Amino acid sequence: MHLLSDLKLVPLSQLRSANKKHGNIGDIELARINIIVESLDAKYGSPYLRDELEELKDKLTINPELKIAGFIVDSKLDLRKDIIEKKKEIEFDTGTKIYLFTFDQWIDYETKGLDLKTKQNLAYLWLNALVESFCQKRVEIAPIDKPCDKWLEDLIQFLKQS
Repeated sequence: MHLLSDLKLVPLSQLRSANKKHGNIGDIELARINIIVESLDAKYGSPYLRDELEELKDKLTINPELKIAGFIVDSKLDLRKDIIEKKKEIEFDTGTKIYLFTFDQWIDYETKGLDLKTKQNLAYLWLNALVESFCQKRVEIAPIDKPCDKWLEDLIQFLKQS
């Protein structure tokens, strides 16, 4: 994914929606002229991505335009030999570049080459968008359909500790 480009963010699906039911490739999808070309899927508590890679391979057969796909995990990645081989196999078979990121690696990838002031501005904008999404102020792009009070409380606690 690339922050500075001609791609548009596809509105997020409901948090409880199954990807297959709604035709999603991943949680974060970027499109160029209504064709999804980049997609990343956030995985919480799932650092071993074998099943996710198999599901991605199936999705790529019906979305051959996808050029970049991947997963972002909230812990250390489990990069066993079978995961690396499956990733390479899917890349070879489909021509899609697949990334496996921790959250910190993803941030570094997205902000590579940006100066400190731009990174700080981006962090402010991202945090603002996150809070507005939790507060259901961005329902056109982030239709969160459940109360997020606990998420906001956790965020406040995290920010106080930082």
